[in-house]
Amino acid sequence: MPLLELSLPTGVLASPAKSWWDRKFVFPVYRESHKHYEARNGFLQRWDTLGEDLSVSLHLPMLLEQGRAPCVHIAVRSHSAREHGSEATLLIEAIGGAAVFQEAITVYRLGATPRIVALPSIPLRWVDVTDDGQLVSSYTKLRIWVTARDGVTVSNPAERHPHHSSSVLTTDHLNERFEEKWGTFWNCGAIDRAVRRRGEWLTFKLATQKMFRANKEDVTWSEVIGALWRRFIGKPLCWLLTLPWLLRAYFWTPIILRGGKVIPSDLDDES
Repeated sequence: MPLLELSLPTGVLASPAKSWWDRKFVFPVYRESHKHYEARNGFLQRWDTLGEDLSVSLHLPMLLEQGRAPCVHIAVRSHSAREHGSEATLLIEAIGGAAVFQEAITVYRLGATPRIVALPSIPLRWVDVTDDGQLVSSYTKLRIWVTARDGVTVSNPAERHPHHSSSVLTTDHLNERFEEKWGTFWNCGAIDRAVRRRGEWLTFKLATQKMFRANKEDVTWSEVIGALWRRFIGKPLCWLLTLPWLLRAYFWTPIILRGGKVIPSDLDDES
């Protein structure tokens, strides 16, 4: 679930024709692709247990996303049956190579509905490559402790109370393509995977042998003809139809013909 509703900034496209084209056809696709990226990050969808009756969900945006998500957020909910809820004080630590970033928060009236709190002391995720080829990042591990519950301090929380600890991936923008448009960055991973899947489907249909025989004597004439067809027709045709610009055309043409409407099968993200 995205933290902020995505909208196209106004007044940033110079050409009226390009502005109309981007609003009609390009922006809906980029918006849906970025929603797939945010859904994979799991904010308000993936929950981690914290203690006996608490669970947390984290939104850890990349530095590239600061235009739409300028801050780290945490969502906390309780599974307790208390009528008026409860409160909890949490200590959040983001551990990097050069520093440990800390944020302490108190969340009130906890219940089944998530309470979302900003964590301004926890930096956005970033990664860089040094001159000698080493990867450095803002932080690689995140830990959360409950330090007080309903006003009662938990002594030695690191030892006496369950806490959440997880590794933090900071290489999203190295593994996937982010593109800057309309004054912000968009994750195009779902678009790239959709284009690649079309190429894989064509390769399977036109150039992939689908049956193997242990003995040559068992090979039928229809299989021989099929092998010759793949060799002299299927593979050259596959090479032609999987040219990058043609694969992109296969992806964009149905969306354009539908007037810019994106349907689930366009960006069915199986990753």
